[in-house]
Amino acid sequence: MFSPLERIISSRPHCSRQHVYRRANRVYGVAVHLYGLGLLIASALQLYRLSRIDYREPVLEVQRQLVSLRRLRIVSERALLISGFLVWVPIVFIALRGIGIDVWITSPATVLWNLAAGIGTAALVTWLTYRFRATFERDSTGRSLREVEAELAEHARAE
Repeated sequence: MFSPLERIISSRPHCSRQHVYRRANRVYGVAVHLYGLGLLIASALQLYRLSRIDYREPVLEVQRQLVSLRRLRIVSERALLISGFLVWVPIVFIALRGIGIDVWITSPATVLWNLAAGIGTAALVTWLTYRFRATFERDSTGRSLREVEAELAEHARAE
């Protein structure tokens, strides 16, 4: 039999690990919720700007509004893409916890290595989005917005 003092001493590391585990789960949850809010806010802003475009206005004014929408899409796509490479870590470990695998308790180094990989990948993707800026901006703008911009440019040349 263990004395009460021995029980306290032997259970202390377990308690501190449980405390770290709870804190890690909170951080996971906050990270995933912040990413979800980012997605929601970016979408809402884009839809709001799109709804404010009045196609009865002069062509140059509509083009100015479309350029503003285009910039917003590019900035939000870049931010969400980069942060997505960081938020996948908590999403995976939340899913693993849901099926009963607690990686933070069993192998904290795995969590840290995955986080490091996410940070490295985010840095690489950041560099790539600036290195191949034209391609990234074309792809993040979307075909529909490019078609409208081309149509308005053609209309402006005709006037």
